[in-house]
Amino acid sequence: MFSGLGTSFFQRNRNIILYGLQGLPLLLTIVLFIFVFSQSSTPETSQNYLSSKQGHIRIEIANLSLKLNNFGSAVLESAKIMMDTFNKNQNQIKTLKESVSILTQKINSVGTTLKESVCGDQWERLEGSCYYLTLTVNNWMASKNLCKSMESDLAVITSAEEMAFIHEHALDESHWIGLSTLNFEGNWTWIDGTDYATSFQSWEGGQPSDTSSEDCVYFNEKGEWQNISCEDYHFAVCEKAIKSYF
Repeated sequence: MFSGLGTSFFQRNRNIILYGLQGLPLLLTIVLFIFVFSQSSTPETSQNYLSSKQGHIRIEIANLSLKLNNFGSAVLESAKIMMDTFNKNQNQIKTLKESVSILTQKINSVGTTLKESVCGDQWERLEGSCYYLTLTVNNWMASKNLCKSMESDLAVITSAEEMAFIHEHALDESHWIGLSTLNFEGNWTWIDGTDYATSFQSWEGGQPSDTSSEDCVYFNEKGEWQNISCEDYHFAVCEKAIKSYF
């Protein structure tokens, strides 16, 4: 009876059993996969993974640190080069300034030498003329002759600037100039023919006087003109023109 029942059961469920047997390998594969996966996730494996990651991080940090050090060294080297260049430029500027100073001194020295060579010792230059202030007093005619002996003549003053220049060098002493009425009584004439009426004048108040014997002109300690007897004694200003000046 039981034998018949068993046979009947297997016959009825044959397909289910066959399907079950066929799916067993797949089930075993799944179970094995789960087992292996669970083994791979053990604390020991996780620790190894973390250790590996930490190792990689340390390597990256070391590489980054090396790069930073190299960058810092490059920046310092660039800064050093820039500072050396700056110091070099400063030294060059200092040397250039010293050269300019020396050159200026030489130019001034050459200018003084040229002035002396053009005008002569003890002569003073203003624009195109050289002036000599005599060291002794004399009358007007003798002063004129003294100037002639030095290839010059009594000064002809044609501007306020020229008058101020001569007066500054006269040191508050009176000096004969090249203005008189000796050639034409009553008519003031400059020794070189410069037109008196239209040229510069610097008379003291009340001058010139109408006294007939006062035919020659000098400037006083204030730099103002006065006419007086040509036989009076005063210093004199000689003037000569120069062809070129610096």
